[in-house]
Order: sequence, then C-alpha cells, then structure tokens
Amino acid sequence: DVLIFQAQEASSIIDGFTFGEVPPEYSGGLGGVGARAIQSFVRGGGRVIAIETATDFVRDLFQLDIASLTADLSDVDFYIPGSILRLDLDESSDIASGMRRETSAWYWGSSMAYEVRDARVRVAARYGSGDPLLSGWVLGGDYIAGQPAILEADIGAGSVVLFGFQPNYRAQTMSTWPLLFNSIRK
Repeated sequence: DVLIFQAQEASSIIDGFTFGEVPPEYSGGLGGVGARAIQSFVRGGGRVIAIETATDFVRDLFQLDIASLTADLSDVDFYIPGSILRLDLDESSDIASGMRRETSAWYWGSSMAYEVRDARVRVAARYGSGDPLLSGWVLGGDYIAGQPAILEADIGAGSVVLFGFQPNYRAQTMSTWPLLFNSIRK
C-alpha cells in the first residue's frame, strides 16, 4: 500500500549505481519502467512517502509545482548544521492525527522548506513562524520560518507525502515518528 523513499537524489533513484561500481545485484535503479510503475501504483490507490532529497524524484514524477526555498542560498546566508526546530501542524490533516498542534523536528544540511505553487498540494506542517529554533543554532532562519515542511497531494486514487526533514532521525524523532506512522497508515 505504501512505498517509502528515504533521502536519496532523484538521479540515484532512477539510475542507481552502474555495473562495476557495486556487485551486479545492487547495480541499476528504477529506470523508466520502474518510474512508470510507481506512477501507476499511486494513481491506482497507493501512497508514496518521500523524505528530503527523494522529494525531488516525486516532484518530477508527478509534475508537482513545488521547489526548495533554500536550494540556491549560500552557507553565508542560510545554514543549519543540525538543529531542532519548532513545527506547526495542520490539525485538519490526517498526518497530524493524535498530535498537539506544535511539535519539534530535526533539521540539517539536506532538509528543506518548500515553495508551493501547485493547487493539488496541501501543507500538512510548517516550520515555526518567527524564530523556529528550539535547540542548536540557525543562520538565516527567516528563510524557512512559517514555510511548508510537510506536503501532501492526491494523485488519481492515491497520494504522495513529502517530508522536508528526517521524521525518523535517530532518537531525536520521538516527536515526529507519529507523523511518519500516520502517513504510512493513510
């Protein structure tokens, strides 16, 4: 019912490792046939959950008009080496079921906040407005304050959920595991 793509570059998901880089049984990626199978899976009622950089794969696969707000920023303007940020949940989303309106999330180098220009995409959570920092340090936090952190979209009979942060990062995630479990549960 659910496929989960952990943080991995879109090109790596499609192409994988070439023959000779790794043992043969681990070479290759999904390719075009696999990508079309995932599209069919979702449109037929399945769910895909993507985390951090894997969200680019899902964005491209379903032509979602979203982008990373911080992708083009230099480390001089925006940098979060690994900090805990406030996360504001949309209580009307099933992803937030059973949770308080506010929780915390681990944010680091490959995490992202989204710009959403697609009417099919709903925002399930945003990084805290004002100063989102709870623990650690942030340079340029205003770039992501109040911005989308978790997205969801219905595609045909199925859906996709995009996490801009690691909901399952080590022991830091007791506050975000329910978000991942709720997403799996659909």
